[in-house]
Formats: sequence, structure tokens, C-alpha cells
Amino acid sequence: MTTANGRTADHPIDLQFLQRWSPRAYDAAPIPREDLLTVLEAARWAPSAYNSQPWRFQYAHRDTPDWARFLAILNP
Repeated sequence: MTTANGRTADHPIDLQFLQRWSPRAYDAAPIPREDLLTVLEAARWAPSAYNSQPWRFQYAHRDTPDWARFLAILNP
């Protein structure tokens, strides 16, 4: 058995799996426009499988009419 962070695996595994952190909720604070554009720009320049750019990204801001439509795409 492997133990870390108060968790114990039933079988031997690498500690990185037990030590990882996964959020249960996201902060509802709005992302500043410049930060959002920086993330999207970095993603746009990221490599793709078989160099099949261009990338396409969709986003919506919470508490706007687009938010509900955007979530409807993600949740059937």
C-alpha cells in the first residue's frame, strides 16, 4: 500500500497520484480581461496534433445572457 496526504491506495502506486490537488469548486471572481486574453493567446500558439490549427475557443462571462447558452452546450 502507498500512503500520502491522509489517503491510502489499495495497491502500490506512485506518490504523485496521492499528492495531487484537485479543486472541488472554482472561485466565482471575474477574470480580468487582460488575463483572459493572455491565456487565450498562449493557447492559440500551442501546438496541435498534426499541426491542424487554427484553434477555436468559446467562452462566456458568468451573469450574462450568454452564460446560460454556453452552459447548455456543455450540459445536455
